[in-house]
Amino acid sequence: MLINAVNDYLDDTRLTKKPKTYAAYKTARDYFLESCSKRRFLIEVDRRDVLQYSAFLRDEKNQLRAACTTRFENVMSFLKAAGIRGLVNKNDWPRFVEEEPEIYEQNELDKFLATCSADERVYFEFFPMTGMREQEVEGGRILAAQIPGGICDRASVERRGSAHCAILAWPQGSQIHNAVSEAESRPGGKG
Repeated sequence: MLINAVNDYLDDTRLTKKPKTYAAYKTARDYFLESCSKRRFLIEVDRRDVLQYSAFLRDEKNQLRAACTTRFENVMSFLKAAGIRGLVNKNDWPRFVEEEPEIYEQNELDKFLATCSADERVYFEFFPMTGMREQEVEGGRILAAQIPGGICDRASVERRGSAHCAILAWPQGSQIHNAVSEAESRPGGKG
């Protein structure tokens, strides 16, 4: 049955991917099953179902082009893993051209940061100073003040529940070390 095949694929995804990736695949699955609710068996899925899924995302779920493309790719990965290939042509895939992000000039950033409190300034400067991705920083634990001499930017990993927690450390005296240490030392400051 189609639902069983999709759920088996999701179970495998849960074992091999991060929670955010699993959640994205689950959403794509839910929408796919909703869009082709008349199909009971995997073998019944055809090109028209996949094209209708793309239109369903765009028209019924009001998804942005980027989301349509990503969810379409997720479903195509599922179908490929299930041994179903060649359903769509290259021109059938949703098209998405990523727009160039707005780039702020240094004088604009300086004006913005001048209006920030000390804690806000550390927050906005933190990500660029680490060179890490959002998930890495969100899951990290800052030990900047406790590591004499600081060893590296991402020293080791400790087990925290079922998720890994990166330990973030910087050389003492570095810009990021000083900013975080100062923020931690203020009343109510957090690291």
